[in-house]
Amino acid sequence: MITQHKRLKHPPYIDIPISPKTELLKKVGEAVKLGDWVWENEYAPLSGTLSHIDVERGFCRIENDRQDTLSDAFLTLSPKERVRRYFKTLEPYERFSVDSQAPMLFFTYLSNEPFIHLDTQTADAIRTAFKRFIHTYKTWFKPKHITLVVKEEERLAYEAYLGHQGLDYHTVHPEKHADHLYKAINDLTHQALKRNTPYQALGLHSLFHLNRILIEQRPPTENWFTAAGEGFAEATLMQARLYTPITLLHAVLELDKTPPPLWDGLILREETLSAWPQSLTKRTTSWYGKTALQTEVMPCIECGRCVKHCPVNLFPQKIHKALTLNQNVTRLAPSACLGCGLCSFHCPSRIPLKDAVLEAAMMERRHG
Repeated sequence: MITQHKRLKHPPYIDIPISPKTELLKKVGEAVKLGDWVWENEYAPLSGTLSHIDVERGFCRIENDRQDTLSDAFLTLSPKERVRRYFKTLEPYERFSVDSQAPMLFFTYLSNEPFIHLDTQTADAIRTAFKRFIHTYKTWFKPKHITLVVKEEERLAYEAYLGHQGLDYHTVHPEKHADHLYKAINDLTHQALKRNTPYQALGLHSLFHLNRILIEQRPPTENWFTAAGEGFAEATLMQARLYTPITLLHAVLELDKTPPPLWDGLILREETLSAWPQSLTKRTTSWYGKTALQTEVMPCIECGRCVKHCPVNLFPQKIHKALTLNQNVTRLAPSACLGCGLCSFHCPSRIPLKDAVLEAAMMERRHG
């Protein structure tokens, strides 16, 4: 359970990731406004001055002037154009189109992290924001209907606050904390496929950013994530400016000088922070401090757990075996993988199944 809240609204600077081939639209020493495009795919989440470009380390630095002066270009756009330009979904299961009136699914709970539950204060704030957001969303996008995907224990609270007018509720029964999100997605998408009905879906973090554009009428400027586990004194809800360097967040969260490995996002992804750009991105949903288990990989015992827990009904063990034997994997459709990591998480032999399936998926796409 979250026990404290922290916020870093105005870091002294931010570091926006770039690649060696990035063509910057701003020059060193030039003023940047909130919402100005720094390069083709990334805008500035604050106003200030572009002070430094480090191609070798892959970032450009903007010194914060603490004014948050909004870009003139953003102000001239209609709400739909603002969403089209400044909003991107964050998870592989999410689907969203500005011009589609397909049914919409909103996932209302903290789906990314099985070890942490939101406190009452935050949960109430989310429900309050939903009420105004749903009204605005209906006004601009006119969906056929909206389904709120809620945990069973939260359904009555949502129904009491939001009512039923134009809303359906889909209750999730989290049989396992680690994979209830994927079970819900699998059920809902399977129903949509059976009915041959297109659908759209957005998770809580994406809704947080879409709310910024529609309600606050500003580009997404901040992200929030949960921080818990080894190295953290208390479970914390952290809100900070996008692209704040991780070293500054360490100081705010009072982390030890030598913290344990920090897992970014769902721990099932098996991705540590060292593998990520060293600043806060939209995709960051949680930090979990946990010493990695050094376990020996054992031979497959053909228990079938990887198949049972796969949300898209793949055969991870067969894909791993075919890849090991250099056999054709196309017939096993590895490109359908969501990258959730449930196969590796549940494998008693600790076989890196997710890595094998993703490698096979890359091979399938490469060779058509």
